[in-house]
Amino acid sequence: MPMIKGLSDHQANERTFLAWIRTAIALMAFGFLIEKFTIFVAYIQLVLHRQTAHASAGFAAIVGASMVLMGVLMVVAATVRFFWIRRKIDSEVSESLGPPLIELLLGIMLSVAGVLLVFYVGGQIS
Repeated sequence: MPMIKGLSDHQANERTFLAWIRTAIALMAFGFLIEKFTIFVAYIQLVLHRQTAHASAGFAAIVGASMVLMGVLMVVAATVRFFWIRRKIDSEVSESLGPPLIELLLGIMLSVAGVLLVFYVGGQIS
């Protein structure tokens, strides 16, 4: 029975890829939720005949759209990383992976999402 060379490495690569995909989907869903919740709050204000506009509605739209965009970029980055690592595993040449640029990019994207959420929540409190 033929065995796949580096099977455990390929499986670890796939698990890492799927973890980034789950994170990206959660980020996109949360961005969508922020956007839709802001629309819901604006509608309730309209129904209740309140003339005060939701002060952070514009910012919430930016935060929501940014999080969805970051999720999409995260999927692209994770996919590129997955195939790059896969090619390295299959390669006969032993070499280092080099600097973790994609991992750094993904970490920065999640940090930006966190900062946006802090500003969004801070705007909701006041």
